[in-house]
Amino acid sequence: MHLWEGVSFADGVPIALFRSVFPALRLPAPPEALEDTHSATAALAQCGVHDYTRRWTRPSAEAADATQALHLRCARGAPLLRTVSLNQDPDGRPVEYGRIWFAGARIQLRVDGD
Repeated sequence: MHLWEGVSFADGVPIALFRSVFPALRLPAPPEALEDTHSATAALAQCGVHDYTRRWTRPSAEAADATQALHLRCARGAPLLRTVSLNQDPDGRPVEYGRIWFAGARIQLRVDGD
């Protein structure tokens, strides 16, 4: 497995921590592609996955631990919105398993139905 972690910013303010895991046997090049592109979508495309969809997302809430608070510049114990998700290719094979911890005070979650 390949692991990619980082902090997402909006207007210079940290809004999320992310951790993505990619299947190494199927996609051997994501570390280099991620380093080049800084984008999971672009890296997957470089590895031959030109289309993928979100299979599921599971949101939950939790309190920021000391490390999360440091990176998100918020108080320890501040509310975070955590999502766990799985992306798959058109054949239904997983291409990315991800977790994101959003700073609760800086984001808004919107879910629309079809």
